[in-house]
Formats: sequence, C-alpha cells, structure tokens
Amino acid sequence: FVYQIGSIPSVSKRLKAWIYKLEFPNVYDRLLQHTLRFISGVEQLCNCKQLEFFLALVMATTNYMNPKKKGYGINIASLEKLDSTKATDKRSFLWHLISIIEHNDTYRTLMQDFSHNFSALRFANKVNLTVHIFEARKNARSQLAKLSQSLKTAKMSNTKDLYGPLMKSFYDAAKDKMDVVDSKLKILDMKLDKLSVLFNLGLQLPKLKNNKSKALKNGSLEFLSVFVKFLDLYAVRHAEVLEEDVKLQRLEELRKIKINTKVASEETLHNLNDGRLHGLKIFETMKRNRRMISDSMFSEDSDDEEPDW
Repeated sequence: FVYQIGSIPSVSKRLKAWIYKLEFPNVYDRLLQHTLRFISGVEQLCNCKQLEFFLALVMATTNYMNPKKKGYGINIASLEKLDSTKATDKRSFLWHLISIIEHNDTYRTLMQDFSHNFSALRFANKVNLTVHIFEARKNARSQLAKLSQSLKTAKMSNTKDLYGPLMKSFYDAAKDKMDVVDSKLKILDMKLDKLSVLFNLGLQLPKLKNNKSKALKNGSLEFLSVFVKFLDLYAVRHAEVLEEDVKLQRLEELRKIKINTKVASEETLHNLNDGRLHGLKIFETMKRNRRMISDSMFSEDSDDEEPDW
C-alpha cells in the first residue's frame, strides 16, 4: 500500500487515498459491531421463554383481577407500572408476582436466574440505534459515494498512475462491506418488527430501500432501556421476596422452639407434680406404718404381760 501511495504523483490524490484507508475501516468496524450487538440483544429478548412466561402470568393475573376489562397482549408501558402499582399491604404488584413464582416449585424452576440471563441485552442497551447504527450507516454511505465520485474523476482524467486502480480496489471492498452491513440491518429490521408485535411498541423504523430513511421520533427506539430497568427492578424485588421468606422461616422456627419449650416445661411441671404426689403417698404410707408399729408395741395387752428376759 505504501508503494502504491508513493507511485501517485499528485499529493492531494495521495492524501485522499490515505485518509480513506484510515477512516472507512474504523467506521465500518464500529458500525458492524454495534449492529451485531444490537441484533444479539433483540434476539435474546425475543427468544426468552422466561420473559414470555412472566408476561403471560402478568396478563393472566390482571385479567383475573379485572374480568370486565380483559387484555390480549402486553404493552411495554405495563412493565414500568408493575412496581408502581401497590396492593392493600403496601407491597408492589411486581413483588406479589415474584412471591407467587417463588412459592410454586414449577414456576421457581422455570424462572431461575431470570434477571441475570440478559447479558447481550445489557450490552445492546449501550448502543444508540439512531446514532451508532443508522446515522453511522448514513455516514459510511456518504463516504462510499465520495469514493465513487473520486473513481469517476480518475477515469475521466485518464492518468496512468495507480490512483484509479487503488481507488477501485477501495471501492469494491467498501461496497462489499456495506452490503454485509445492509444484510445485517435487514435482519435487525425483521427482529424489531417481531419485537414490536410482541410488545406493542409502535416503532417507527428507518426504511432501507433506496438508501432513504424516515425521521425517527425521539425516544421511540429507547425500549431496551425500559427492559433493562425492569430486569433491575425484578432483581431487587426478588431479593426482597427471598429475604422476607427467610424472615418468615426464622419466625416459624422460633415459634416451633417456643411451642416445644412450653410443652417441655409443662411436661416437667407435670412430672414434678407426679413426683410430689408420689412422695406424699410414700410419706403417708410410712406414717401409717409407723403408727401401726407404735400401736402394736404399746397396746394394753402387751402392757400386762411380764417381759421375757
């Protein structure tokens, strides 16, 4: 590459080729990395059976509580309201749902480590879909268009230096890379459509056809942060439920110890009373025997007789 750059006599052309060689690979690598990371997070969200079960439990519980207003789907806004809705015991609705899960062996096994299985989603939440993907793609396409224009200029100049072939090789490689990015973005588009149907997001997604994109509403694609906040709340409430269960278990153990202590003390007191009564009976028997012996020794008949020396 250094030899090819050195063979170009024009300094401006030489700088253009050098700048493009430095800038475009970095733009492409970041764009592809952010796209793949976002796709992984959305896929994890769509394919999570634990989340699907939990949302089904939420819908079944709310339909049971409000039979006149039955729902047939979950809106993402409902996730934010689960913890703010309080029951009569001042506990949140989310806390009671987790309590239901923890006190059922089947549910507890299914939902084990639920809030900790979303590492890809948490990484994807750090990606701004508008800035890091769609605007970055637009920037990469703009660079590709400039490269195409430079290539046309080089062909028209009919110069025999290596600038034209070098830019042609750059253009072909860049176009192949952008085709890869576009294929990944189409996959992301389908995943977001599926997610939008699952959670009634109402996303306004950019259109990839003809390299045109519609303006995005602010915050319309910030749904991953809502899921991450919900998972953090779930982890907090789950810890509270486990702590409450430990307290109740400890209180139950103390209650059993108290009952057992009371029973043992009553048995001990009963045994003491039995021993006291038994002792009194023995004492009465001894007194009676002593009286009988005393009566037999000092009776009137025995006093008239002479002692037998």
